[in-house]
Amino acid sequence: MPSGEIHRKITKLILGKPYSKVHRILDLPHIFYGSKHRKLFHSIDGVLLGYLLDGEEGALAAAIHILTDKVWKK
Repeated sequence: MPSGEIHRKITKLILGKPYSKVHRILDLPHIFYGSKHRKLFHSIDGVLLGYLLDGEEGALAAAIHILTDKVWKK
């Protein structure tokens, strides 16, 4: 799973801003659920949450976050 820093760098590269708040909120349940936190906000619910936080670009940032998590391999 990529770090918050990686998520911020990717969205800054694509959208021009890091959207730190969106990434932080999507990964907040990690504190309680570990890697299973993705079941909560790494779906359309996370995209809608991104929209509520920062409009259309927040939704795009959330979608990028979710896709990055799905394809990330170390």
